[in-house]
Amino acid sequence: MRSLSQTAKSRNQIEAALNGIRCQILVDSGSDINAISVDYLRNRLRCKYVPLDADEKSTFRAANGTLVKVSGKVDLNLKVSGLNVPVTFYALPALSEKVLVGTPFLKSSEAVLDCGRNIMYMYDGLVAVPLLPKETDSVLTTARIACIPPMTEATIPVTIPRKFISQRDSVIEPLNST
Repeated sequence: MRSLSQTAKSRNQIEAALNGIRCQILVDSGSDINAISVDYLRNRLRCKYVPLDADEKSTFRAANGTLVKVSGKVDLNLKVSGLNVPVTFYALPALSEKVLVGTPFLKSSEAVLDCGRNIMYMYDGLVAVPLLPKETDSVLTTARIACIPPMTEATIPVTIPRKFISQRDSVIEPLNST
């Protein structure tokens, strides 16, 4: 698991949706758990976690060596490249990333990270998920998932990096997914 202190942003991230809410998820092959920030879970996803079972491990060691107490766990629907996957996340009170998937998800989805091509393949190559580019602050994203039929226009809420706020015109293109 990553250090709980704020560090340089990793780009081993994918664009996905948790219970229908778009988010960026850290792909962390060094983490023994799938984890989600308690604040993000409560405030953005508006979900509650349940207590751990008596036989479940209640603390984990972070990458920086500190012990982290788990607040609980939650089952969420992860939608990535059109595929819905149920995933159990451990809720952690202090997490530098909002959401991360670790080895439980990577193993169950048979994930293969192709760092040369910046793609994560899942389910024996059935799904190819692009890893986000290094400079994500130049990307305009929708605030929530939007399905716009072909040959139509729509007005949708978006999030935009601060450096573009003074500019009024933008071109929006889909993230290439092979």
